[in-house]
Amino acid sequence: MLASCTPPNSGKDLPVSPGPTEKSAQDTADTEPAVVTPGPALTLEFSAQYIRTDGYDEKRSYPAATLITSADELKAYYDAYKGSFDLESRQSDGADTNFYDAMQKYGSAYFKNNCLALVVLEEPSGSNRHKVVRVDSDADKLKISIERIVAMIGTDDMAQWHIIIELPLTAAEKELRVSLTGTEPLNNNKSF
Repeated sequence: MLASCTPPNSGKDLPVSPGPTEKSAQDTADTEPAVVTPGPALTLEFSAQYIRTDGYDEKRSYPAATLITSADELKAYYDAYKGSFDLESRQSDGADTNFYDAMQKYGSAYFKNNCLALVVLEEPSGSNRHKVVRVDSDADKLKISIERIVAMIGTDDMAQWHIIIELPLTAAEKELRVSLTGTEPLNNNKSF
């Protein structure tokens, strides 16, 4: 498992790692390599699926995100959360898949060159939807930007969503960050 990922059942989906301490070239000349200033962020191509998986895990704070780098990690995630979320039924009208069915296409062949970011969101209305608008990568961070789409008139039900984001394997070596914005943001615009 990569250092930037945590096991899905650890209860800590987002790693927190301190950034590098910058030192002058003279301070580091004899003891350690100099810190290189990262270049500009690169926008990655991605594909996203949005699956309503109502349920709740009181040990988690929302939004939550996890990087998955193997079929075994995906199975472990499913096993860890199938009791907390409804990962097997189609929750929304017209849904063409559920989480369990969606994960079947991600076998060992997929993970040779790719990884998944799983983002779990909680909404105060089942009418709210989401759209991943971009995924940026720099030297050490992966930033996923998600827009909340809030209905003019919403239903009075809580909803949890799993967003499955397909990414190149190089993204798994980064610290994961998610930025959530929208017309009526939860806790204002939230970034974690």
